[in-house]
Amino acid sequence: MTVTNHGDRTVGDVHVEVTLVRDGAPVERTELTLPEVPRRSSRAGASTLQTDPAPGQLRARVLGYSEP
Repeated sequence: MTVTNHGDRTVGDVHVEVTLVRDGAPVERTELTLPEVPRRSSRAGASTLQTDPAPGQLRARVLGYSEP
């Protein structure tokens, strides 16, 4: 997945939650942390799931971050 920082400040410890959803219900959840996302840039990361995500939908959201 790719996290984009549209802001004017670099952020660190960006915590992202990824949820696998099937038929509107969450099946599995995982998290990943990106050490830094500079201002007006993007960073990519990956997280693994135990369940095959093929028939479902992945939803990601930022849970929090810090300003170094």
